[in-house]
Amino acid sequence: MTASASFRVIHVFPDSARLSSGPCNAILAIMESQLSHGMDVRGISPVDNKIPAAQRQPIEHLPIREVDFEAADFSSTAMAAKAEDRDSIFHFQGIASRTNRLAQKLKQAGIPYVFTSQGQLLYRGFVHGLKKFIYLNLVSRFIRDAGGLHYCTQKEADRARYLLPAWRKPVLVHHNLVRVPDPASVRPRAREELGIPAQSFVFAYLGRFDINHKGLDLVVKAFARIATPANAFLVLVGPDFAGGRQRLEQLASQLSCGEQELAVDSALPEQPM
Repeated sequence: MTASASFRVIHVFPDSARLSSGPCNAILAIMESQLSHGMDVRGISPVDNKIPAAQRQPIEHLPIREVDFEAADFSSTAMAAKAEDRDSIFHFQGIASRTNRLAQKLKQAGIPYVFTSQGQLLYRGFVHGLKKFIYLNLVSRFIRDAGGLHYCTQKEADRARYLLPAWRKPVLVHHNLVRVPDPASVRPRAREELGIPAQSFVFAYLGRFDINHKGLDLVVKAFARIATPANAFLVLVGPDFAGGRQRLEQLASQLSCGEQELAVDSALPEQPM
């Protein structure tokens, strides 16, 4: 998408923009890049008051409106973000009933939207792919009515052709935007500091401790089966989420691999988005 102020881009967050997660952080980075190139950009984020204050990232530096996605007038509120004097385009990441309804309203009003797949158009095997094929082609028009698709990997774009065989509209393949921290601000953690022997193999996870979304309980259970014979350690790096850190430590202790499962804070400094 070329830099232009002749139209407005409205990004619809799948989760609260204040929650540090892959899709949300990607949208924040995209908005910052587009604003720096003179584009007219807005964001619509669901309100989530359950996020602990210590984990709520600042978004006040960006034109993001927080609204109740479950409200009866959500679609009308979201559509009000469009520009009155020129064209607008909405950008979705993720598939959810509440945003599907908004997409239907946009379609009826003749307002275009595009969709970024964060893995939603990937499939593990024939049965999984068949389920998605049926949903995308026979149940929901959300993806088919999009004006364009954005994939983060070429692999997903190639395989998605089997899910959407009739797709003839534009496709963009481009990785998510990320912020690269100043190397001088990163403090590496030595094995000795963490109590990991030099000869031990290390499995590492980097991300928030969101057990339900990330499946970290399955990671710990799988690790427990190989920890001792493989002389391995599991290092989980990231911010706590909904008490996930304590739950994972308790699970590791129950599975007798607590001494080889380490949950540590990120080595990256806390900084405004």
